[in-house]
Amino acid sequence: MRLTQILSPDLPQQDLIATHPNWTRADFNRAVFRLSGRLKTANVQTAALWFDDAALFACAMLAVWHSGGRVLLLPNLAQDNLDWGRTADVFLTDSEDLQSKLGCQTEQRDESGQTLDVQSNPPVWHPARFTCTHAA
Repeated sequence: MRLTQILSPDLPQQDLIATHPNWTRADFNRAVFRLSGRLKTANVQTAALWFDDAALFACAMLAVWHSGGRVLLLPNLAQDNLDWGRTADVFLTDSEDLQSKLGCQTEQRDESGQTLDVQSNPPVWHPARFTCTHAA
């Protein structure tokens, strides 16, 4: 199946792709496209992924692929894998464990939604905080 088929608007848009909370295909697709646009705008070529939530993982992976980027899937949070992940332009995660192991903060925004300058190399983005309605 091609990426364009997975995200096709011709598929039933009200179908649930995740529950607790409910996340429809339409909402999921919008989240993928928003994150993809954000990655393109930031000129992200490579993203390291580590997720606890499977729906957010799928959203992030599809967004990176849609943006033309490359995905690094960390097999675990061992130091050598974290070092490999640091070769990416950005970490995408929903994991507090990863954030604490990296010793960095997640991306911060002001009241108007503008990104604040937070020093982390590479930056850590939490997709649910700026794209996905799925996560609580």
